[in-house]
Amino acid sequence: MDRERRLAILHGVRRVVIKIGSGVLKSAGEAELCHDTMRRLVADVAMLRAERGCEVVLVTSGAVMAGRKYLNLPGGKLSIPQKQAAAAAGMSKLMSHYDRFFGEMNIKVGQILLNYDDIENRHYNIENTLNTLLALGAVPIINENDSTAVDEIKFGDNDSLAAKISPIAKPDLLLILSDVDGMYDADPRKNPDAKLIPDIFKIGKKVLSQAGESGTGSGTGGMSAKVAAAKIATDYGVGTLIISGKTAGA
Repeated sequence: MDRERRLAILHGVRRVVIKIGSGVLKSAGEAELCHDTMRRLVADVAMLRAERGCEVVLVTSGAVMAGRKYLNLPGGKLSIPQKQAAAAAGMSKLMSHYDRFFGEMNIKVGQILLNYDDIENRHYNIENTLNTLLALGAVPIINENDSTAVDEIKFGDNDSLAAKISPIAKPDLLLILSDVDGMYDADPRKNPDAKLIPDIFKIGKKVLSQAGESGTGSGTGGMSAKVAAAKIATDYGVGTLIISGKTAGA
């Protein structure tokens, strides 16, 4: 899907949930946050607000990656306790960068840490917090509370969280930023002839199976998780765009 069509889809969108994956925030060749990428994405959010009048809710990954660097944890697979410790240490680092970069745009932010129990049982309180932050001109920044989560820390990379807040945030669009430019008919890293699928109108078993073969790079949530999240959002009546967060101006 070209940029002009994406902009056309954004026409009339008044509230958007943007999910930023850890693969997007990762520095090239290093398992750490790329500050230049974060600053660019923040500038894009500021543009959406200023030029299109969009209210923006961010769902961000990256806390474990930031904490891993800060705590000097070893390379390779981390244990669940190590991931939880990394999340606890890394969330403050992640938020400090968002606060600084949004502050450069004179935009305030508010952090909301959630787990699935919160979504199921504290729906009204979360909705009030989101709406109040937005009414005050702030950008709510949501992350899963990975320091206490177990199953969620191993699967999804916040993709399903971004979709499952749809009935709470009530967005017009879910925008998932990935390290690839959407879903392909094969893994583009392995198959140079892989073709981008511009539109998917119905997400069934075949599409979900194909998504598992199309691949993404970093993060625990691959393309199958993103397409599954799109299905959840669609079931709530919210359309989804999956685009590259690595491409400036995408």
